[in-house]
Amino acid sequence: QNPVDINPGTGIMEEVSKSTRPDKYFTPKLKKYLRELYFSTPKPPPCPYDVAIHVRRGDVTEHQYPHRYIPLEYYQNLITHFTKKKKGLTIGIYSDGDERELFPLQSPNATLCLGGDSTDAFHALVTAPHLVIAKSYFSFSAAILSQNIIYSSSITRKELPDTRLDPYVDELKPLRVWRNLSLDKLP
Repeated sequence: QNPVDINPGTGIMEEVSKSTRPDKYFTPKLKKYLRELYFSTPKPPPCPYDVAIHVRRGDVTEHQYPHRYIPLEYYQNLITHFTKKKKGLTIGIYSDGDERELFPLQSPNATLCLGGDSTDAFHALVTAPHLVIAKSYFSFSAAILSQNIIYSSSITRKELPDTRLDPYVDELKPLRVWRNLSLDKLP
């Protein structure tokens, strides 16, 4: 039984994705219901990292779906920012991208988690203490199910428009829709 009044007919995904208020659809009641459904079946182990970053690649390049492409430099700055905030912080970079392209993101604190089972990757995003989403319904869906801290920037504003952030990592903040904490609260 649907706990909220949403017409699941045609056009609902377009309506939700173009909404300026995702919390209109993903209310606390609906998110709780979706979490109960999601966690009602066996799951792989939770995310082993302090921060999970989803880098949308594979089907997304600068030339194919360029509106969903986020430059590698953005992620490099993001990793630098997180590791300066907290020494010893571990970061998992989840992607279907090519190892040669994403290799520059790897560091002693940042591990590439490429390819693999999408169920494992999705659950890692859901359970990550800190999740940075991409322009992707994959990480958007994980953010909806997560009870932890979700980060975005204006680069992903279309997916989750309640961010009021610009693409510079120094101004990256958690989404107010889920939590209102600062990077100073990193574990």
